Amino acid sequence: MALGLIRLLIVACALNCCLGARTSEPYRRTTSYSGQRVFSCQVTSASELANLTSDPRLDVWKAWRNEQGDHLVDVRTLSAQGESVVEEVAGRRCRVVIPDVEAWMKEQEASMFSAQHAGRSERRVSRKLEWFDDYHPYEDIIAFYTALAASHPDLVTLTPSIGQSIELRPMPAVRITQATSPTAPKVLITCQIHAREWVSGSTCMFMAQQLVENFETNATVRELLSRAEVHILPFLNPDGYAYTWTGDRLWRKNRRVNERGNCLGVDLNRNFNIRWAEPGGGSSNNPCSEVYHGEAAESEPEIEHTVRYFKEHRPLVGGIDYHSYSQLILRPWGFTLDPPPHEAQLKAVGDGMEEVIRSVHGQTYLSQPGMDLYVTVGTSSDWYFSEDANEGNLGFRCAGYTIELRDTGRYGFILPPAQIIPTGQENYEGLVYFLQQFTDSPLPFP
Repeated sequence: MALGLIRLLIVACALNCCLGARTSEPYRRTTSYSGQRVFSCQVTSASELANLTSDPRLDVWKAWRNEQGDHLVDVRTLSAQGESVVEEVAGRRCRVVIPDVEAWMKEQEASMFSAQHAGRSERRVSRKLEWFDDYHPYEDIIAFYTALAASHPDLVTLTPSIGQSIELRPMPAVRITQATSPTAPKVLITCQIHAREWVSGSTCMFMAQQLVENFETNATVRELLSRAEVHILPFLNPDGYAYTWTGDRLWRKNRRVNERGNCLGVDLNRNFNIRWAEPGGGSSNNPCSEVYHGEAAESEPEIEHTVRYFKEHRPLVGGIDYHSYSQLILRPWGFTLDPPPHEAQLKAVGDGMEEVIRSVHGQTYLSQPGMDLYVTVGTSSDWYFSEDANEGNLGFRCAGYTIELRDTGRYGFILPPAQIIPTGQENYEGLVYFLQQFTDSPLPFP
């Protein structure tokens, strides 16, 4: 029997063991968004932007600049008081873009699940991309990576858990390589730090599968993985992601029970030890805020495990944290307009990724410094690039990027399953380019 068919049967068996007992759709939202609206506001000052991004009565979905250079923010009002904040901060410079979030969500859910069920019984295991017709819950994603490692033991190593989340879910790690040197250059891919950004985890799975499948047939990928390592952390926020399937589809944070107030969760992408909790930095000390930074830097076990994994797998020459949405390629820094070390090379690679991604399906992912979006502190990609991360990194500085995936706002966090594969395809090509650039010419440190 051909090796490829044997591997495919292993994958099928592993997935069937996990999925075969499922008798109903696992998605069951219980949170209502009745009375909530989404506004698009033009902001004219840093203080206006800070007020909108940190207020606990609001949930910022997207920030960007239009062709005229105006700074715009899309924001969901969580209460009537939230609408008052929008009126007070930006007033007439706001317009309603989603008049009824609950009705809008029901429309998106109906479309998503009708597409998922259509023709499901006619699908065949032999379709390699079948898995990416749908989104998948936490347990099934674990099964996917388990099957990938089982079918390619010479290339893929699965660590079942690098540590547990607040709610004791394992956080797995995946290593893809045939390099043998302990000092082989490594790139870290992190996924699903914000729970509601489902296409993040799907894109990471797609890219992992493509690296593995193309190792046999693509000379570039074979050469890369023969001398370098790709490490993937599929879930930086497993509890939050699980909750988006059983409670609140638009949940962002982890599931920390905070000692102050009666609100749950910490924004894990404000919890890294890089300008943590700096005033005016796009995070909040209010546990009810969507950008609550926690009680201390690395206070959350999910971030503690991520940082430890980073430091135990040096040298790391590049790191990408995948988010949605906005179609952006963000490089350091997120907290200052001062250029970072190696800005010319960082910009060149970001611009190169923009061109490579556009060549696949014609989609533009704008390359820019993170600060051009809005001020952020305590973020993953800035930490990957920081002094704290790179002391002891064998003389290299990890090039840290954040990629905001599809789309630019039509569907936002509720991206249709039909866009999983094209999103994965364009970002896979961008990842291969990134691997080439930073494993060939890593940044020196300091």
